[in-house]
Amino acid sequence: MERKDRGTKSRQRRNKLWKLARAMNDEDTRSAPIVIQQAQDMLTGRKAANAFIDSYEEVSNITVPEEKKQQVHEERREFNQRKHQEEYMNKPFNMKEFEEAVKTLSQKKSPGPDKVTNEMLQHLGPRAKTKLLDLFNNSWNSGHVPQIWREADMVPVHKKGKDRAKVDSYRPISLTTSLVSARKTP
Repeated sequence: MERKDRGTKSRQRRNKLWKLARAMNDEDTRSAPIVIQQAQDMLTGRKAANAFIDSYEEVSNITVPEEKKQQVHEERREFNQRKHQEEYMNKPFNMKEFEEAVKTLSQKKSPGPDKVTNEMLQHLGPRAKTKLLDLFNNSWNSGHVPQIWREADMVPVHKKGKDRAKVDSYRPISLTTSLVSARKTP
């Protein structure tokens, strides 16, 4: 079962990073295409994206010891037992909190996989705000986070002064949906 889970996670990471490959092949991008040197080969497009995937996967693959998993499970169980005592945490988000959170979102941020920008959220009408607030509260109360909120587009950003032809000269940036930013802003 663990092998199947690792395969699924690896596939999901590859799917996310394939979006990177598509972005690298887009003729309308504002930056020059990324060319990566690997051994004697110069890689572009999908091959360069795969080099990033392999590099990021190697450094981000974390093994959690079984005892740590058990500890987290026990802490979650204890938290759920006390949850009813912490009434503040169980109150639904209100419109004022939502509007304040959306107001603080930067308009200069790039959108995530859903392509919804912070500016779009800031220009929602009253009915759309109410629907979105209901969605946030339903997610909070049920403990279910929609799949798109858990996804991110990975974008390589060049480290200043580093060789552009090397994979490790780039740092990965995760672009999540603006809805997640609005939801987690105090």
